[in-house]
Amino acid sequence: MKRKTFTGNRYDIAVVSDIATGYFEIVARHRFCGRTSSVTNMNAIIGQILSPVLGEDFIPEDSEIQVTGFARHNKLVKYAEEYLADGNWIGLEEAFDEDRGLGEWKRRSNSA
Repeated sequence: MKRKTFTGNRYDIAVVSDIATGYFEIVARHRFCGRTSSVTNMNAIIGQILSPVLGEDFIPEDSEIQVTGFARHNKLVKYAEEYLADGNWIGLEEAFDEDRGLGEWKRRSNSA
């Protein structure tokens, strides 16, 4: 399992992937309270990261997705990491705050 983490103002966000299984997930962690959530299926993530690689019609049913094909999986991981490395996602922190306020974020022992 590969994990690459990026630091924002109030959140860390990580791309978690496994090329052998096609597993892909984006996890956000609030830096101050430690609560985490998979944000792979948030509309902004779908529009900015998933759709450009997987197509406009792709809508994940779960927060974890399986991407078939080695090249397609690698392309998604690379695109997600480049997008997040540019800091483009920091504008999503407001949406993360709102989502976290709904109370569904979990406290995990591992970091984003």
